[in-house]
Amino acid sequence: MKGNERMENQILFSHNISIGLLEVSTSKFSRLDNVGKDHVIFERIKAPFNWYFHDTIMVIPDPVSVARKDWNKKIFLCSQEIECQGEFIIFCHMNKKVDKIIQADSLTLPEYQHIKDGLNFS
Repeated sequence: MKGNERMENQILFSHNISIGLLEVSTSKFSRLDNVGKDHVIFERIKAPFNWYFHDTIMVIPDPVSVARKDWNKKIFLCSQEIECQGEFIIFCHMNKKVDKIIQADSLTLPEYQHIKDGLNFS
């Protein structure tokens, strides 16, 4: 299942999760472990924001717009286009959704590999 949602649900991030991080300007994709609530990434991601889901993967683009020389750069995960106005996109595991609460956990290694293999740019 793939889609895009506006932040109308509450997302609860597990403690010190592992995430995938795509730096948009360099197209560098890496895994960050033990990312806590005080990490700079979570300072930038504040509701409301857009997010996507790709099977069990939650995709959250940086909602803070920044000046870039490559505004026409398109980012795809497999064939799903991911819009990002900011500096990065994070990826985490979407564990479960109950009512309007979504639990986000550490990205699994198979999910990380799927993203790594499926990222492409135009």
